[in-house]
Amino acid sequence: MLALLAVAGIQAVIFGPVAAAGNPPDDACLEGYVWREAFVGDHVCVPPDLRRQAWADNEAAASRTVHIPATPLTPVSSDFCQEPYVWRDARPSDQVCVTPQNRLLNQYYNKMAPQNRLDLKITVGRWWPQPVCGADNICSSDSTDDIPRFRVSASQFSVGPVTIRLHETSSGKVLWERTVQSTPRPFNLPGGSFTVDINRYDCSWFGNDVPLDAYIQAEDHGSGGLSPAVPVRTGCRVL
Repeated sequence: MLALLAVAGIQAVIFGPVAAAGNPPDDACLEGYVWREAFVGDHVCVPPDLRRQAWADNEAAASRTVHIPATPLTPVSSDFCQEPYVWRDARPSDQVCVTPQNRLLNQYYNKMAPQNRLDLKITVGRWWPQPVCGADNICSSDSTDDIPRFRVSASQFSVGPVTIRLHETSSGKVLWERTVQSTPRPFNLPGGSFTVDINRYDCSWFGNDVPLDAYIQAEDHGSGGLSPAVPVRTGCRVL
């Protein structure tokens, strides 16, 4: 097993503005989805047809609603939907009358809202280099240093190119960079996913003695957004 040494002189640093936040678009929808706009501020991501239906239902709301005014015996007025309509319930106070099927669709997309947004969050895991095998198919366990490297994955990016970068925190210098293709997610889920391996030591494997001296960030070319930065430990050397 190879010995590990922390690089001398490295101190913990605080992320600057570029490294810390990233700039994923606020409430952006994945490709193929739009804000529903059933009411002001409704940013649930739905197919365009459902947004058009929401607008049409809003315009037809008065013709589908029965209003019972207040009387001395019933001091509170009330509203009901004409048959076969029901409340849409896009939110608790949404009393626009729609078909039962339309209400079910809106309930479904309310539940799916987090999955249909352009998230731009990345997950940093680990991978280990495989032993080197010779022409005789004999593999040597001594051919690898047993130190994990970084594996970056994500599942709610735009479909298309994504650039992953490893930055030095103190200077912002790019230590490693690669552009990969985010491919459509399985099971007809919206958006794109990717996994990429970075052949740099993940020094957190050895504990927290090595400071957080770098960060990983992904640029989504389709939206122009940056993922939030993920701090990592790279400042170690092996002998």
